[in-house]
Amino acid sequence: MAIVIFLLLVTFVLREYVSFVNEEESKKQSIGIKLSAIQILRKILSLGIPIDWDANNVKQVGISEYIYRKAVIITEASGEDRGYILINITDFSLDEDCSKKILNNTVRVYSYEEEIPFILFNQTFCEGGYLKNATIILNTSFSAYQSKTFFVYFSSDPDIISSAYSLPFSTTTGFNITVYPAEKMFGLSVKKLRELRELNYTDAVNSLLAGNEIYLEVSE
Repeated sequence: MAIVIFLLLVTFVLREYVSFVNEEESKKQSIGIKLSAIQILRKILSLGIPIDWDANNVKQVGISEYIYRKAVIITEASGEDRGYILINITDFSLDEDCSKKILNNTVRVYSYEEEIPFILFNQTFCEGGYLKNATIILNTSFSAYQSKTFFVYFSSDPDIISSAYSLPFSTTTGFNITVYPAEKMFGLSVKKLRELRELNYTDAVNSLLAGNEIYLEVSE
């Protein structure tokens, strides 16, 4: 509920801020106000300061985090209709240099918008228990010579609920598997959204408004 209140509050502030300029004010002033609103939105959707902030250590609220994605193209190469089959992606690298602090609860496999059942075997870890490599077993269907693209997502967010799939270990023959390098992108952080419940909202909102010549007081 606190998250909803915070987001509604920010939405209200932005709406009032943009509408502050009346019809008699110059176009230049209007553009300036709108650019300030865009800057505030960018702050909200940023990583925040520091990037691993929590309610006890925050200079600027941001609700995003880095997430990583690897594309995997799998092709049926034997000319057989396989139906549903377990595919083994051996020694899949998630964080070879141990710099990303990947957690195994965050791993998901998608084929575009469809979530694919999977399980991790033979996991190896970096110092601190962060995931380094694993064998991924996924369950999907293939017809003869069919190619499919899968995307493996992973991050360092501890508040993502682990997947609950149960699959046996299996080896796979008759498939060509190509794994592409990881892409880094922004995504919403479950951990940071939950931390919003613990914030002092006056300080949080005014950290977003800093540099825009406006101050907000919040009474709880």
